[in-house]
Amino acid sequence: MGSSSAFHIASRDPTKRVCVIERDPGYSKCSSTLSVGGIRQQFSMAENIQLSQYSYKFFTEVSKHLTVDPADPADIHLRRGAYVMLASKEGVSTLMENYKLQRDLGCHIKLLDNHGLHKRYPWMNTDDIKLGSVGFDCEGCFDPWALLSSFKKKSISLGVQYIHAEATGMMVSDDKIAGIQIAPSSQPDARYTLRCDTVVNCAGPWAGRIARQAGIDLPVEPRKRYVFVFKCPDQPIRENTLFVDRTGVYFRPEPQGYICGLSPNEDEEPDVADLEVDYDFFTEKIWPVLAHRVPAFECIKIQGAWAGYYDYNVLDQNAVIGRHPKLSNMIFATGFSGHGIQQSPAVGRAVSELILDQEFTTIDLRNMGYERVINNAPIREKNIV
Repeated sequence: MGSSSAFHIASRDPTKRVCVIERDPGYSKCSSTLSVGGIRQQFSMAENIQLSQYSYKFFTEVSKHLTVDPADPADIHLRRGAYVMLASKEGVSTLMENYKLQRDLGCHIKLLDNHGLHKRYPWMNTDDIKLGSVGFDCEGCFDPWALLSSFKKKSISLGVQYIHAEATGMMVSDDKIAGIQIAPSSQPDARYTLRCDTVVNCAGPWAGRIARQAGIDLPVEPRKRYVFVFKCPDQPIRENTLFVDRTGVYFRPEPQGYICGLSPNEDEEPDVADLEVDYDFFTEKIWPVLAHRVPAFECIKIQGAWAGYYDYNVLDQNAVIGRHPKLSNMIFATGFSGHGIQQSPAVGRAVSELILDQEFTTIDLRNMGYERVINNAPIREKNIV
């Protein structure tokens, strides 16, 4: 999110001095690079649909936007595909509501009943499924590392400066942030102050901690999520499709197998102190669902796994995008709760609009501002994977 914002600002106004503070330049614990790199239009909120629509268009034109050297064009390895959302009887009304909104906004989505799903996916057990929504355009997956690297490389070519340091404090004066205190990685005991006109808090899972440095309560915290990799002797799924089961379990075929995952219940959230993987979570929570939905998955073999962090918005699992109403030179772009990287081009553009135009000029994101945090007025996104 930071590199996208930097790119959009610098590409529009080369006179702006833009700096990205990055404490982990190797991106070993970066939420972006540890994501599964999916993009979809199937959300329950108009703003999220519109953000992903623009971002998908950006992805299809990424070479035009992010190439630095024509001999080495930017490529995020976009694979066009689909998302399939499955609903039981209890989830039909929500799926129908989402479908109507998605269609109104121009999404190419089709609803399939139990019979239609079984006909299209004969390897799937649909006995307990009443309805499914299938995306036929502007969905798929991409390489998160390639996207981040391309944003960063292009930003540097436009004059953006990356500083390997950790933000340790903020200087607040007259309802503005006057500067950021940093501890450079090369001098861990030293402290320096960066003077600034505007601060963009896009620290992902750690955005809440950064906000507290300015005395701001931001309900964003890290939540650990596992991604498991498995192989199946009988390869039933050939198309590039990510399936979201009615239970929340998702699975997607990859060139060398499958990936899958599940967001745990609130009372089962794992410790975020490290990125260790709990394989029992797969055995107890995910595998039974996989075997029920796809009988061929009864004989799968785990190949590996990894974990990453969601920047989880405790209030409503939705992004906070916009200025702080009191500290007006702090802008938030965080709290996406799992769908941030796919929306990063559109959000970076939105951040640049707030800085250069003083308002949103393309997608109206005022509903996603910080004011709802103050008013305890959640706007919940129902389609969180």
